[in-house]
Amino acid sequence: MESITTGLIINEVTTCIVALLFFLVAMIYKYLMNIAPTETSQRIYRYLFTAWIFFTLTYVLLFIRNLIMDETLNIWINKIDTALTAIGALFLYVFMGELFGTSKAKKIFTILGIGEAIIATAVYVGWPSFTTETSDYGVEVIPPQEVLIIVLALILLIIVLFVFTAIYLGMRTEKPELKRRITLVSTCYSIWWVFQLIEAGGILVTMLGGVGMIITRAILSILAFVIIYVWAGRTKFVEALKSIMHL
Repeated sequence: MESITTGLIINEVTTCIVALLFFLVAMIYKYLMNIAPTETSQRIYRYLFTAWIFFTLTYVLLFIRNLIMDETLNIWINKIDTALTAIGALFLYVFMGELFGTSKAKKIFTILGIGEAIIATAVYVGWPSFTTETSDYGVEVIPPQEVLIIVLALILLIIVLFVFTAIYLGMRTEKPELKRRITLVSTCYSIWWVFQLIEAGGILVTMLGGVGMIITRAILSILAFVIIYVWAGRTKFVEALKSIMHL
């Protein structure tokens, strides 16, 4: 049976909190989808709701995986976990396409998203030679070098595309308020994916230990709510929170 360490407790508590917060984010998007005044708004919120449901599931699986010592099962849960993240990212690609507004842009971003999801899932799930290593934070799954490079490239791609969206639409959009929303949301998503990269690589954990894990996951959670606040506006954001929490 796995020994309980301070690192494992920090890992499990923060994983549980992130999963709950991401689920709350998804529910806010669902509420906004239901009250959206136009078909386009409904589609955008539907894509965001679906993306954040998948991101929630990744942390639910991580919480479960941290409780399991079996190496083979750990590896397979980690593979499924990563596949769910890739599927969630697909819906963010579609969201980006909606921001551009043209049918051509929508098709391009949808194709990119589907390609990203297929490549990430096929490579991560199908590639052999995964290993595990036990640390104070639980069982860590270590993918082969080739898989890490491919996953890194795919995460960098979505970061670059969100930066491109922020710059390009920031210059082309005429309405000041819409320009501000698109620029800030796209920038926040690019930063969010940078911290997903930091989370996946355990960079701050290596540097700062448990504090690094707390910082990384706190930033991921805060950014998730900042994105909604910026995109939906303060009034709808507060209205959605009150409705969901029955205040």
